[in-house]
Amino acid sequence: MSGWNYRIMRMETGDKDEPYIFGIHEVYYGKGERVNGWTQNPMDPHGSTMKELRADFAMMKKAFTAPVLDYKTGKPIAAVREAREGRGK
Repeated sequence: MSGWNYRIMRMETGDKDEPYIFGIHEVYYGKGERVNGWTQNPMDPHGSTMKELRADFAMMKKAFTAPVLDYKTGKPIAAVREAREGRGK
């Protein structure tokens, strides 16, 4: 399956007081639903009609039900943490 959806991504800021920023990005998938790309910048809901805007916003809300992805790797945050600790695949 290939396609896209909105996902929340966590980006490192390099700031010790606020080390992360979260945003909603378009995420693209290749074979086996594997993440193979995402937008550089977070997305804003938009549409050429109120109905389209509502539909886009509803799609973005679904991002809150999926695991947060790491901006650098596209992998779920838990998988990135496990790999850093030597427990990942």
